[in-house]
Amino acid sequence: MNDFSVRKEVAKEKILQEMLEYAGVCHTENIINEIEKEERLGEQIPFPSELDRRINKLIANYNRKSKIEKAWKGATAVFSKVARLFS
Repeated sequence: MNDFSVRKEVAKEKILQEMLEYAGVCHTENIINEIEKEERLGEQIPFPSELDRRINKLIANYNRKSKIEKAWKGATAVFSKVARLFS
C-alpha cells in the first residue's frame, strides 16, 4: 500500500506539473496576443480634422511671417543704400 501511495503522489505531481506548464503556455500566448493588439491600436491613432486645420494654419502663419521678415530685411538694405545715395 505504501508503494502504491508513493506512485500515486508522483503521478499527482506530474499531472499538476503538466497542468501548470500548460497554464503558463496559455498565459504567455494571451500576453503575446494582447501586446500585438496594443501595437496595432497604437499605429492607428486617429487625429481629428481640427488638428489638421490648426497645424496647417500654424504652418501658413510661419511661412507668412518668414516672408515678411525676408522682405523687411531686403527693404532695409535697399533703403539704407538709397539714403546714402541722396545724403
